[in-house]
Amino acid sequence: MPSHKALLLSLTKECGELLRDSFHKRKSVRYKKPRDIVTSTDHAVEKLVFQRVKEAGLPHRFICEESGYTSHWGTKPTRQQEAYDGYTWVIDPIDGTSNFARENPLFCTSIGLQKNGKVELAGVYLPLLDELFFAERGKGAFLNGKRLHVSGKNRFYDLVIAVERQPDKKLVETSLAIEEPLALHHRFRTLGSVAIDLCYLAAGRFDAFFANSIFIWDCSAGLLMVAEAGGKATHLDGSPLDLNKRIFGLAASNAKVHKDFICALEKNCPPEKK
Repeated sequence: MPSHKALLLSLTKECGELLRDSFHKRKSVRYKKPRDIVTSTDHAVEKLVFQRVKEAGLPHRFICEESGYTSHWGTKPTRQQEAYDGYTWVIDPIDGTSNFARENPLFCTSIGLQKNGKVELAGVYLPLLDELFFAERGKGAFLNGKRLHVSGKNRFYDLVIAVERQPDKKLVETSLAIEEPLALHHRFRTLGSVAIDLCYLAAGRFDAFFANSIFIWDCSAGLLMVAEAGGKATHLDGSPLDLNKRIFGLAASNAKVHKDFICALEKNCPPEKK
């Protein structure tokens, strides 16, 4: 039986290869709700994870974007659960589905493995860029085997800030209201993938990130990347993250600017001037 680390790494790569093989092929796309699509490849990736964990004979559960909350190997939970050893796979089969559907290379497979509610292992793979991000609790975050560190920016000025917005009028208006006073002092980026945003933060490509409404599968793997690279993540008001929530607001940074970042998000203080 492979170790959990070996299984997660092989799964992350295999799922990414499935995405790469499907990239230029005609895709079956449907809308779950306005501006929120799913493809047949999303389902194929989740089924592949279920199959590999089943083959390994592991009594694990799953939290998936498309299949929801499941017990053994993709089956729905029942009143009398099977044997369970505390491990749960948190899967976003394609984070950046709209990019994938439009043949934009900024998409990934994101897989986190929790033990009793705490993410212990994380893998995020961008197959078109061949970038494999991996993190293990207490042992660091890595990109293609090279140790990651967050950026060294320690002044709250001219940050590169990633932001993602849900397709909801009120949430978009709230996000834009937060961004507007910061836009004169900082640079904003929207990639269309929370997992990539957080990995790029861990790699020092971004200095901070926020979203006022995301799901656990969007960020499970990425949060471990950020923590192991020396960053910090909280709710938008600076309170500790509660990952038992299904939907929540998230602020993450290189830790050095986090206090000022939270203050700015709450609009309690102006950005530092040059």
